[in-house]
Amino acid sequence: MACAICVPFSSSLHRYLCQDCFRETLKLISSVSNLIGHGESISQHSTKKQLEDALKVVGDLEFLGAVGDLELLKDQLTFLTEFSVAFRNQVHTDILVKSADLHGHAIPAHKAVLATRSKIFRNILDSDSCKAPPGDSITLPEMNHEELEAFLRFLYTGHLTTEEVEKHVYSLMRVAHKYEISFLESFCKCQILKGLGLNNALDALEISDTCSKHNMKAAVTGFIVENLKDIVLSPNYDDFALKHPHLSLEIMKASVRNPSKQSTT
Repeated sequence: MACAICVPFSSSLHRYLCQDCFRETLKLISSVSNLIGHGESISQHSTKKQLEDALKVVGDLEFLGAVGDLELLKDQLTFLTEFSVAFRNQVHTDILVKSADLHGHAIPAHKAVLATRSKIFRNILDSDSCKAPPGDSITLPEMNHEELEAFLRFLYTGHLTTEEVEKHVYSLMRVAHKYEISFLESFCKCQILKGLGLNNALDALEISDTCSKHNMKAAVTGFIVENLKDIVLSPNYDDFALKHPHLSLEIMKASVRNPSKQSTT
């Protein structure tokens, strides 16, 4: 049976895509076809989401092929990022956001963005204390000024710079958890796991426990067990064990259950 996705426009994709993108698009169509043909279930939400996003891109390409205008995609991306320009240039801001840093200045923002990104913020802004004219302010005492700047920029752009990740990823993950900003929490989780090493494994375990990220916690615990000697004998472990005895106990239990995982070096 003819494919309802690729037949109408695959022959014309070369007009709109470079050779590499054309090849990857056809591979995507083939992969989805195989999943459906073999009756395989996509049980992981992240994998399913990636497929859905990728298929949306393919759908957008079909639409672009129909109208013959790739400039539309460029215009759409520009349209979606213009609100971050409003933040950067303080266009019609209507609230001031303050940090715990007494020396840091308040940062102008938009109530609509805060309320859209977080139900917690929406409830705060809906309260009588915040129903005031533009110039009203809220304080987020969990962050210093630098962290607050990075946090607000992420709410507008969905992105952190490499420097911001290195300096603030743990504090921002705590804030994301508190204010129920799932995308920021997931972003921080991915960055922490991507940079997991001997020097930060205990911090990663602590934040995964604080934010109740069980899959992340299991992955970090497994890494610690694999490198148990180096981590337990590190200068930071004694303080960690005193501060988090339950996590120290969990590490020991995991090492007993999985002795084969421990490094012999």
